[in-house]
Amino acid sequence: MAEIDRDIQRTILPTWLAATPIKFGTSDHGTLKADEWRTVGLVRLCITLPRVWTHVDERHNQMLDNFIHLITAITIGNARQIVLSSQDLPNVEYTTAELYQYHLSSYLRGVVDLFPTAVIKPNMHLCYHAGDIFPLFGPVHSWRTNVCERYIGLLQNIPMNMRLGEPFDNKSTLNSNIYSGQLEATFTRTFCRAANLKGIMSNSSSKIIQSLKEPFRKAFTGSRNESSASALLGFDDSEGLKDDGDAIRNKPVDKLDTRTLHLLVTFLNERSSRQLYSAEWSRTEADKIILLPSVWRLGQLRRKGMWYRSVQPSKSPNNLGQIFAPHPDSHVMLRNGASIEPYSIQEIFAHEHPLSPGVAPSMEIFLVVRKYVELHPEDIKFDYWRKYSIAGGKLYYDRLDNSPKLAGPNDIVCHFAKTPFEVEEFPGIQGLPMHVLPLNWVCLCSPISDY
Repeated sequence: MAEIDRDIQRTILPTWLAATPIKFGTSDHGTLKADEWRTVGLVRLCITLPRVWTHVDERHNQMLDNFIHLITAITIGNARQIVLSSQDLPNVEYTTAELYQYHLSSYLRGVVDLFPTAVIKPNMHLCYHAGDIFPLFGPVHSWRTNVCERYIGLLQNIPMNMRLGEPFDNKSTLNSNIYSGQLEATFTRTFCRAANLKGIMSNSSSKIIQSLKEPFRKAFTGSRNESSASALLGFDDSEGLKDDGDAIRNKPVDKLDTRTLHLLVTFLNERSSRQLYSAEWSRTEADKIILLPSVWRLGQLRRKGMWYRSVQPSKSPNNLGQIFAPHPDSHVMLRNGASIEPYSIQEIFAHEHPLSPGVAPSMEIFLVVRKYVELHPEDIKFDYWRKYSIAGGKLYYDRLDNSPKLAGPNDIVCHFAKTPFEVEEFPGIQGLPMHVLPLNWVCLCSPISDY
């Protein structure tokens, strides 16, 4: 537990993921919520156990493999997209159901082998057959009971003054335990008021109401994973913060530096497979589209319900000037050809340009990113997580490549959890290490594990 607590304190999670408190599971903290237990299983233990158990003994290695089988099955089973046929996607050999049942059956066999007195409960057997339901009902999030549990929590926190209702006054009613619908009316009124208030705050163009948005958000929106009456009143902030074209054009115009402008030219030319764009005009290339350096700087980008943010400027403690501190939402996994690699978002900006000659300019959003440096071949022996394809993550050096590159929003795969380590924890390694755990819980289509 001491090593888990140590990793909890230094792991950097995106803001949408429920953080696990230190000393969880003890009387000092109390009961964890479902989202916190998910973080414990899918993130915390996957970071700490491979580092702590790998070199203990053979039994601990077997228990680690068995645990990873369970976590892999849970991650695959809860993915937001599923593969029904191995022909659906390139380089995919197995369906979601096949992968899920392989890892869960490996876990159950491991439990029997490692703990001979353990009893396989009926619900474990039923969990295996959940894979048979994937082709019938689709991804689990559309038919699981999490939403019902969420609303039960909301209903339980609506103030009702301990009044369940008044008995009916009708003398013909023989059962005095039948109550009028006061409790149901309270629930209905609360939901209707919240829905109306959300609509007013989100859609009204009144300057007075717009000025109340931020105080309203602070007063009535609970923490990001809180099941409470305040969470019921909170509204989605995508309306007030969404960077659509008109909102972006109202921002101050800035200029790209020469290096980033040339990165933009290269990015657009590679995407179009033709040399359509140039940073400066010349007589020999008069037919090219000239890209102006004018841009709109954005601090954040919303994609598929997730916020991605750039590094943030901050003052260094020794007054040497401005430095850039990474935002937890700036750690992202990006597609780089056939691979997915960790990057840091340095800048986000919008630029207007024609997509082809003679066409009106359109706006696009771009990210300036820098890649985290991969381990040297001789240091891969320190990467205890690499063999666990889905649940393990990888070890990298905690430094960024000197060459920035440009990416588009569609290149983003997910956030990742970053855990920096001390060099002393890996004697002989050639740089400051960090662990990268991709939080890709949307679609998982890797081959069956190689361990």
